Amino acid sequence: MLEIVSVYGWLFLPQPNDQGDLHLAIECVRQGFATPKAVKYPSKQDENKADNEDVPSTDIEDYESKLSEAYQEAERGIHETKNPPLLRNVKNAVDDFATLALVDNACKKTADQGRITCVIEYIFDGSRLRCQITDPTLPQYQYASYTLLLAGITAPRGLGNPKALLPMAAEEFAEDARQFVHLRLRSKKK
Repeated sequence: MLEIVSVYGWLFLPQPNDQGDLHLAIECVRQGFATPKAVKYPSKQDENKADNEDVPSTDIEDYESKLSEAYQEAERGIHETKNPPLLRNVKNAVDDFATLALVDNACKKTADQGRITCVIEYIFDGSRLRCQITDPTLPQYQYASYTLLLAGITAPRGLGNPKALLPMAAEEFAEDARQFVHLRLRSKKK
């Protein structure tokens, strides 16, 4: 019988002037960079139980209570209520908008000379790119992601996956086609 054991650890950072070690997870929550997965707020029954019994708490209970305290103390970052940080509203083609609407409305009618400012996030192969719209003139499509297929281009697609259940070898020249596009996009001058 195979036994699966879950292992995790706590990360402490040394502080200058011997102020003790800083618990990284608790400090991330306190500074507003993270949220605990499960925050257990102490109830009145737990407080009364703690007063009546002199049972020492475990390391995990101490850790959870410190996380809870840090979460309640956090007033900035993702926990800020007055001026929450700016978050991107990412939209995906097909799920959030129709690709034809992007071409018809954004490119042809709204955009300057039919051009949209985008960031290429990923190059799949020699003919497919993952793009994200960053054009400020198109607020309805701001940060929208879509896959761009280059018209009239046929490039080897299969880069292979040796870690798959059924390992696949890459198509011939697939990596070369991808590198060619990668190098051309990086050397693009404005």
